[in-house]
Order: sequence, then structure tokens, then C-alpha cells
Amino acid sequence: MHSKTRDVESASGAALEAAMKLCGRIGGRVMLFASSLPSLGQGRLSNRENVRLLGSDREHTMLTPATDYFQKVAAKVTRYQIAVDVYLFADQYIDVATLNDLSKYSGGQLNYYAGYESKTQGVKFQKELTRALTRTQGWEAVVRVRCSHGVVPSRFYGNFFLRGPDLLALPALDCDKAFTAVLRNDDSVLSVPYVTIQSALLYTSSEGERRIRVINQALPVTQSLSDMFAATNVNAMTNVIAKQAHEVVLTQGLAKARESVRQKCVAIIRTYRSALMHGRTAATDAALNTLPLMMMGLMKNAAFRDGTDVRVDVRASALAHLATMGIVEMETFFRPRLLPVTDCKDEVGLPVETQRVKGSVVLPQEIGLSSDQLRSDGVYLADNGFAFVLRIGRRVSQEWLRDVFGVESLDQIDLQNPTLRACAEGETSQAARLQNILAYLRQVSPHYQQLQVVLEGSPDEMAFFYMLIEDRQSSAPSLAEFNAYIARAGPSPNHDY
Repeated sequence: MHSKTRDVESASGAALEAAMKLCGRIGGRVMLFASSLPSLGQGRLSNRENVRLLGSDREHTMLTPATDYFQKVAAKVTRYQIAVDVYLFADQYIDVATLNDLSKYSGGQLNYYAGYESKTQGVKFQKELTRALTRTQGWEAVVRVRCSHGVVPSRFYGNFFLRGPDLLALPALDCDKAFTAVLRNDDSVLSVPYVTIQSALLYTSSEGERRIRVINQALPVTQSLSDMFAATNVNAMTNVIAKQAHEVVLTQGLAKARESVRQKCVAIIRTYRSALMHGRTAATDAALNTLPLMMMGLMKNAAFRDGTDVRVDVRASALAHLATMGIVEMETFFRPRLLPVTDCKDEVGLPVETQRVKGSVVLPQEIGLSSDQLRSDGVYLADNGFAFVLRIGRRVSQEWLRDVFGVESLDQIDLQNPTLRACAEGETSQAARLQNILAYLRQVSPHYQQLQVVLEGSPDEMAFFYMLIEDRQSSAPSLAEFNAYIARAGPSPNHDY
């Protein structure tokens, strides 16, 4: 309709008002696609990106919404049982932090494609849009969490509209979003042996059936540190700490958020190790030993990382995704997989029969997220659930290049749009095994990981090194340094790593 227009203004607010009038009687899902900052009419925004604030104690002011207009729109569409998904395609500032309110308060989702080009990101967009349109949906949902006497829900995290102290309104519901509830003990000492928790979800299926799903849990109450630490789930703990840190970012800044993460990690680990020394928990219970690594991944993630290299929209997008992540997705987001794929032998990279996940393959053995693991004649795949980074060493064999990319030298690889050699069905070559691994990892992720190829020694290699969370990165310590810090006196806001 407007292919020949010369008007470059964007009237997103008016488009949303029109969509509400169209869908208000039946509800459903509205998808907003935008490639520039809303600049006309309701919800008009201005460019507030200031590169001089990056890395400063005022950076968080650009991560908070510039206006409450979109939050009010989200509250309004929620009454009409409409969820809003936001798809942003921009090579310039588009104020992700403000536009995310549409999804945040309506149960929708945000997808941001920085520097979008259809040649390089078109497949990613197509795959993610297809998933959003074809996955199983629930509609007109409400969630309530109830607890037995002495325990109450104190905080909820996720994309929803909070109608009451314990009632979440969700115009649309799907499997790619999680909700986190923090429970508070209202009694100084619980005298009962169990605390019971119930979550009840009432929703309408796409076939028009009104359904209710109820989950009941009875959790034992203990005064024993041994029992408490034995029942600890590090990934669930990381999920809560990350979402609490997200709140701190918006109110106090990134530095305060990282410091709160450090202090919580130190307090937990020192209590745990003190219990070990006094014989109050089993020495074999080593689950919490992975907590420092997860905290390193959290602080070095684009959502919280120190420095001036993360653009405001990129950081705001990472924080938006963080709000709806479950424990499995967040584990990969903070602690990426690092797989050596130079020479896949035996069953590695080949399909395996399993009832759990169709299309499963045998993955290579993961290695530590440290540059000490890298060799110049090796090829390594890093996966954080959002992107693949394939790092190729300068001394990789010509046979591998010919087999996987169909080229004779590194210089012949198209790094802007890397394409693996086509393989016949049932082939067991290195190319086929690598493609099987990529396909499987994409299958188990709610996002489509676009493949980026980087060469050893190239400037783009930093995208790979950012995933090596065990190494020192700018002002962030290495895992060994962080463990040494934990072993010392304890948390100090001014401690120099």
C-alpha cells in the first residue's frame, strides 16, 4: 500500500489503537512490527541514546521506559484479552526498553533483530515467527498461587498483568515463557512439618475448551542446613537472583546489580562451606560448587556486563528475555555450551533413538569455558541458546574445511553469510554431523540460533570470547579469582579483584 511513500514517520501508537478496535471483541494476539522509533502521534518517542552514559552510573536511566504510554496501552489491551508481541528491526536506536512494556504487561514477547538484514537474519526471523504462530496457545488465562499458613507470595517475575496480590492476568499463554514466584515466610518459626503450595491456571484452549491446570506441592520444613543444601537447585537459585538483579538495574544501576549478585553468592557459598567444616552437611553434596560459575556467567552476560561495548537496545533486549526465562533456558544463557567439533568420531553427531526428544543426536563432550581449552588446529562451537558462534583455528586441516564448507582455505569462507556444504540423507561426514548437532540444538531452544563463524585472531572473535565466562573479561574476574575472593573475608563493595 505504501511502497512509494516518501513519509518516513512511524505512528506505532495509532496502529495499536486501530488493532485494539479490530480485536477488542474477540481478543487474541497482536503482533507489532517496527523498523524505526515511533515518531508520530500517540506514544511518540525521541532518541535518548547517549553513548557517553555507557559504562557510567547513569546508564540505567536509558534502560527504564521513557514514558508510561505503552504500559497504559498494555493494561488496556489486557482488559480486552489481547496480548502484544513486538518485533523490532533496526540498525539505529529504537528504544527497546520503552516498547518492551507492550509485551511485559500483556503476556506477550519481544524479539529484537539488531542491524536487521534479510540476507543474514531472514531465516532467524522466519523461524521465530513461525514458532510464535504455530505453537500451542492458551487464551484468557489467569494464574493464582496459594500457600498454607505462614508463607505468602511476595514477588512475581515474568510477562503478565498483576490484577491482585496473587493473581496474574495473561491474555495469551505458551510454552516459551516461565513465571517466577518468590515466597516469604511470615512466621519467625514454622511449627508445621510441611508447607503446601498450589498454583492454579485457568485458561481457554484454541479449540474453545475452558480448562484448569492445578499443581500442588508439599515441601518439608527443616531447621537443618544439611537438608536445605541437599535440596538446593542451583539453576532455580540463579533464575531468582538474576531477576532480582534485573530490578536493581532499573532502580540503582548496573554496578549495584553486579555487586548484589556478588554479595549473595559469597553469603550463600560461605554459609555452605561453613556447614561443611562443622559437619552439618554431607561432603559429597557439591551442587553449590557450580554457583560461582553461574554467577560469573550472569555478571558477564550482555544483560549485566560492565563496559561500553553493549548498546542500550541490545542490553534492554537481553533484560527483556531474562524476565520470561525458565531455569533450563537461563542455564544455557548464562553458562553457554562449548563443544569441540573438529573431529567428531564414533556416534558423535549421529541421530540417537530416544522417547524424550525427537531428532536427538549424540553431542560432543562439553569442555570448560576457558581459552586454555582452545587449540589452533581445532574448531569449537559455542551456544548460548540465542546464537551459535563457530570459532575456527588458523591451523585447522584443509580436509575439514573441504568437508564442512567445501572450500580449500579459510579466506574462501563467506563470514557474512556462512553456508555449510549440502549433505545427502544418512551421510556420516563431518559436515553432516555438525549440521545434525546444529539442528538438534535449535530444536531444543525456543529461539533460532543464527550461525556466526569467526576465525582465530580476527576482530569478530570477541563474540566467541564473551562466552568463555571462566576467563577474565575487562573488569570482571576469572572464575579462579572469584573463587579466591569467596574464600577470603567476604563481600566488600569496594573490593579490588
